[in-house]
Amino acid sequence: MPTSKAALLTVSVVVPCHNAARTLGACLRSVLAQTYQPMEVLVVDDCSTDESRSIAEDLGCRVLALPENRGASAARNAGVQATSGSIVFFLDADVALAPDALA
Repeated sequence: MPTSKAALLTVSVVVPCHNAARTLGACLRSVLAQTYQPMEVLVVDDCSTDESRSIAEDLGCRVLALPENRGASAARNAGVQATSGSIVFFLDADVALAPDALA
């Protein structure tokens, strides 16, 4: 029985953040409400001093905490290294997705 190409695609969502507590919750809730569910949601905490890490954990997202602030590009690169989806979807912590964005 043939398998559809879409069924083979797994999506890892990587959200780099630094002190993004104000917007991160809405961002992550939009990811978790997608019509095409990601295989994993990884928040790369770029040494935040606010509640960003606990917001992500409370929503059930995996968190990779970086030991020092190195910027969004370094956080994205660390996120790619820590994910295993066939597609990596980068999302800034101040963006909320439409429900069908991953589809």
